[in-house]
Amino acid sequence: MSHDSNVARRTFLMQCTSVGAFGLTGAPQSAFAASSSDLEMDAYQNQLGSPFYVQTAAGDTVEVELKEVVPSRYPPGPVGRRQPFSMIFRVPGNTRLSQDVYTVKHSRLGSASYLLVPVDSPRTCNHLEAVMA
Repeated sequence: MSHDSNVARRTFLMQCTSVGAFGLTGAPQSAFAASSSDLEMDAYQNQLGSPFYVQTAAGDTVEVELKEVVPSRYPPGPVGRRQPFSMIFRVPGNTRLSQDVYTVKHSRLGSASYLLVPVDSPRTCNHLEAVMA
């Protein structure tokens, strides 16, 4: 995949406010789950390098690592909206996850659903991106 197509994909995802696909799963278990609509980029930046757990449709759990938290170049929407940002997760070894909405769990942040999109070439597919609009 060329650099231009990755940029176009990111631009498209950042412009889609519904792409966050950010719904709670289960009862609130942490500050993350209790105030998911208010989550700021800092909450994730404080967890860089830590493991997150992706639940697949088949019931498997894949441990991924939060590698980057990147602010959007686009400004927040109406007053009171958070700064849009994206998160890049590293997928281990030969594990492949396709674009889909997954339940993602973290020991401190709780769990939420994210649209995860592969941002590498189809052969490697070692990084997934979630956009928080």
